[in-house]
Amino acid sequence: ETTAFVAITQLVHHGITFVPMGYTEPTGTHFNLDTPQGGSAYGAGTLAGPKGERQPSENELTLAKHQGMWFATQTKKLAGK
Repeated sequence: ETTAFVAITQLVHHGITFVPMGYTEPTGTHFNLDTPQGGSAYGAGTLAGPKGERQPSENELTLAKHQGMWFATQTKKLAGK
């Protein structure tokens, strides 16, 4: 979360509109504690491992897809469509 939060504050100064997804993913993927996973209310993420060898899990991919759909939905609202 720290990396995302620091990046967001810098980008907001340049006029970015930040659209966090919060905990809106309906299947509760954020709260699955069965396996380690990346991601937070600020956005999707993955735990890559110390050498980058780990690939995104199904839960992490689910969060990434949801974030894309959430962003598109919010963008359409801002555009008045």
